[in-house]
This record gives sequence, structure tokens and C-alpha cells, in this order.
Amino acid sequence: LLPDAITYNALISACGRASMWARSCWLLSELRAAGLAASTVSYSAAMLACTGAPKLEPLLALQEDMRRHGVPMDGFTCGLVLAECEERGHLGHEVAALHASTAAPGRRAGGGGLGHGGLGLGAAA
Repeated sequence: LLPDAITYNALISACGRASMWARSCWLLSELRAAGLAASTVSYSAAMLACTGAPKLEPLLALQEDMRRHGVPMDGFTCGLVLAECEERGHLGHEVAALHASTAAPGRRAGGGGLGHGGLGLGAAA
């Protein structure tokens, strides 16, 4: 029996609750590698896990990945990115995050971008 997207989402959430943010990101990549579509729910779970990461970059990389794959951000994911940027003292990132979430896929908002070809988060924890 092969795992489906719901199984992956549950695993991503469980890893996040266990403070295994890198494993959550890896599972999101594995979900897509298995030919399954990552949804807003999938990204929300991984992004929530990334609030436990020591740096902001994994969360912002997931936001960029959502945009690149055409997965819409919802109120939860937008709020999560904005709250983390504010909490970590990256006020400039808040505006960039909002702008990037509304940019068309394939086009970098604000000119800068993160320069991530994939999630680029390394091996799982």
C-alpha cells in the first residue's frame, strides 16, 4: 500500500510537532517525488514546522516554492509568514512576503527572490 497525500500531510504535521522541521520539508519533497500534488494543507503543515527552524530561510523557501508550483497561499500561510518575519525582526521581509505571494509563478516579485532551485534544505533531520 503506497502512501497518499493525506498520509504525507499527517507525517509532515507529526514531524513538525516533534520539532523535526527539516524532516517535514523532506517529506514535502518526497510527496511531490511520489507524483502526488502538494496542496495548501501540505505546505501549511511544513511551514508551521519551519517556525521551529533556527533561521527564517526554510519558511521563506517554502513560500517561494508554493508560488513557483502555483499552490495558492491562504490566510493561514500568509499570516504565518508575516508573523514569523515580524517575530524574528525581519520587517522588510513582511512586505516582500506579501508581494511574492501575489506574484505570478515564474516571475520573481521584488527582483530579489531567494534563489532556491528546489527547497534546498539539505538532508532530513
